[in-house]
Amino acid sequence: MALELNVANCPNCGSVFQKNLRNLCTKCTRQYDDELNRCLSALRHDRRITTDKLIEKSGVGIASITQFFRDNKILLREYPNLFYHCELCRKPIRTGKLCPPCTTGINSDIHRMNEEEKKQQEKLVRENQMSFRISDRLSRK
Repeated sequence: MALELNVANCPNCGSVFQKNLRNLCTKCTRQYDDELNRCLSALRHDRRITTDKLIEKSGVGIASITQFFRDNKILLREYPNLFYHCELCRKPIRTGKLCPPCTTGINSDIHRMNEEEKKQQEKLVRENQMSFRISDRLSRK
């Protein structure tokens, strides 16, 4: 019977650790908890704090704060002045990964590309129907 090691590399620092529910090594788990507690402490003192002030008061970077939002550790609906950035244009948003204009732009680009691909396929079908093939001529005899 083979013994399987249940280890992985930490996605934050790369060190080897025993797999757990958080998928982080002990050091990064402690750092995550510490940063979260500093943010929650600042939020307890001022519910209307802005994201910039939260960064300033807690000393936690925007990447970590954004991760807390995505992990639902900090609920944006409870703090009206908090936001994070659209991954494409960097505008402030409160839900998803992209702002509505970027989402619309990507969706329209996808739609346009699908239409172009469909037209290209139709063109190829027409060309194949109109082209003369010697094999077609031989198979008719």
